[in-house]
Amino acid sequence: MGNRSPYERAKSIWDTAENLDYIFDSNKRWVQDCLEEDPEIFTRLKYAQAPKYLYIGCSDSRVPAQNMLGLTTGELFVHRNVANLCVNTDYSLLSVLTYAVEVLEVTDIIVCGHYGCGGVRAAMENKDHGLLEHWLMHIRNVQRLHQAELAEIPNEEERHQRLVELNVQEACMNLFANPVVQKKQATDAQPRIHGWVYDIGSGLLKDLKIDFRTEIRKYKNIYSLYEFPKSTIAGASAPVAPNGRMTPLKKVPQEALAAAADSSSSQAQSSGNLWNRLQRILP
Repeated sequence: MGNRSPYERAKSIWDTAENLDYIFDSNKRWVQDCLEEDPEIFTRLKYAQAPKYLYIGCSDSRVPAQNMLGLTTGELFVHRNVANLCVNTDYSLLSVLTYAVEVLEVTDIIVCGHYGCGGVRAAMENKDHGLLEHWLMHIRNVQRLHQAELAEIPNEEERHQRLVELNVQEACMNLFANPVVQKKQATDAQPRIHGWVYDIGSGLLKDLKIDFRTEIRKYKNIYSLYEFPKSTIAGASAPVAPNGRMTPLKKVPQEALAAAADSSSSQAQSSGNLWNRLQRILP
């Protein structure tokens, strides 16, 4: 390719001579394998999806989200970006998050980083990475927040691994601060948020077991948008925002609906009787 003219190299953009049929062949084999395991899978998935989990992970090709979790098609809603960041001004993330939480009503959100992450390594360098710096700045901010802890780790690789973990932790904290997530947690006690790391070298997942309760308490006065009732019947009361406005409930127990209907009926009858009496009295 080095001996070709710039014009010839430019023409290669439109050259489809390179055969990618092997990918379509692989697709057919995959379909066959899926049908052998579950003959109705594609018919079922054609009409709807009902994943329980939202996975937010890195774009790295070595991290096969669905496969490494042992899940099948339709069980995992996925968002990926460089270094698995949860940035609350990222419209791509917000679109996925809103759909997953409000429409799909996922029960769990998994933020999964991985050791050996190129984005985290780049953020550890004192080097301008061009346009990428606008993204890496979020990881540099994680370093700033945890500078004292990271400075105590002399080994560079161990420091990198710890930054990978802290980056996941801060991504989870950003989710807890997100109003879409907070509102759903206040009304329906979901989704739960998990911070995990994938070890490419072993293929194993690690649960970071982050004490979110303690972390959230530190910053409750800053990020809290809703009051979480300490003792209420599920669906019986709405969270109250700081501005005093009530958040509409999405789920109400059937017994409560029946009781409300009976109450309304009784009130209507009582009002009707009063109106009948008034009609007899008034001219």
